[in-house]
Amino acid sequence: GIWAMIMLATSPLAAFMGTFATADGVLLGCVVVSVLGFVLMLKDRMRWPYVLLMLAGMALGQLTKGPVALLPVTGVVLGMRVLLGQRLRLGRRFWWSFAGCLLASVLAFLAWFIPASLADPELGRQMFWRHFVARIGEPQEGHGGGNVLMYLLLTPMYLGVILGTFFPWTIHLPAGISALIRGHLGTHR
Repeated sequence: GIWAMIMLATSPLAAFMGTFATADGVLLGCVVVSVLGFVLMLKDRMRWPYVLLMLAGMALGQLTKGPVALLPVTGVVLGMRVLLGQRLRLGRRFWWSFAGCLLASVLAFLAWFIPASLADPELGRQMFWRHFVARIGEPQEGHGGGNVLMYLLLTPMYLGVILGTFFPWTIHLPAGISALIRGHLGTHR
């Protein structure tokens, strides 16, 4: 965990994001809080403070950037489940708690979004249509291509962006993936 913190803090991406006034840096903090709740649940089993920590990160992330904030933590949870398989022991209690966090965080977001949309209908339309629906269906702010074929052709470019913006730490990625697949990273915790 400490190494991960050092790697993130010293990556060019974190330095780049820290110099711009965007919601992405705040979203990253919210995602880290959500993932911390998940990791603490794995370490010390299901305790309510950890569930509430995950919920707080999810809810604040949505208030920062919208429902897209749920994707990273959901990706981490499902990715860990796929990568670690049976070594990752997540019982029904965890899955119910995770689903409850998702639902409660969406309700917290809607508790803000609905009154804000009623107070300013244009704000609600812009936020819903431009920032939620349009971002799913079309590239925004120069990202991707002008059509589906160009989008598919340009998508692998993001792998290069990730490898470059987390350099020099990405040189350890192949060894880490290999160790994970072969089960050499220790216990499931």
